[in-house]
Amino acid sequence: MIRVACTALLKRIKAGRPNKAGNSFIGGGDDVTSDCIKAIIEFVGVGGIHEVTVNGKPMYEIEVRYPQPVEQTERALTDEARDAARYRWLRRQHWNEADMFVVAGSKSQVRLGTDCPSLVRLDDAIDAALTAAQPASGDQKQAQEGLGKPR
Repeated sequence: MIRVACTALLKRIKAGRPNKAGNSFIGGGDDVTSDCIKAIIEFVGVGGIHEVTVNGKPMYEIEVRYPQPVEQTERALTDEARDAARYRWLRRQHWNEADMFVVAGSKSQVRLGTDCPSLVRLDDAIDAALTAAQPASGDQKQAQEGLGKPR
């Protein structure tokens, strides 16, 4: 039986036949990191997002995108990309943890004095929340390390 595992120190993906104890591969296994990553890219597709579930509950998202040169990352996003980023952010907000979230159901769920932004006001509110959530320049490494953790 062939097994696949990630090495703890080198962060490489290995495949091989496990030893009797099941704690290593016979002969060290083969490094299949590039093959696995390429298969994930083909599976998700460039520009795609795949939701990974654990026991039927969404736990992770895998996004495949082309790397952007520094000049492009500093440029303003297109309207479509900005809207997509807003939507992805908004859909991750939970009513008991966030200041902004979606309420489904009838209008009777909304009480007098409740702010219900839409269109440009909603865009501005989401943009302000996204900006507030951006790490300071010194925290970029921490933000990158946070990618891939459960939500």
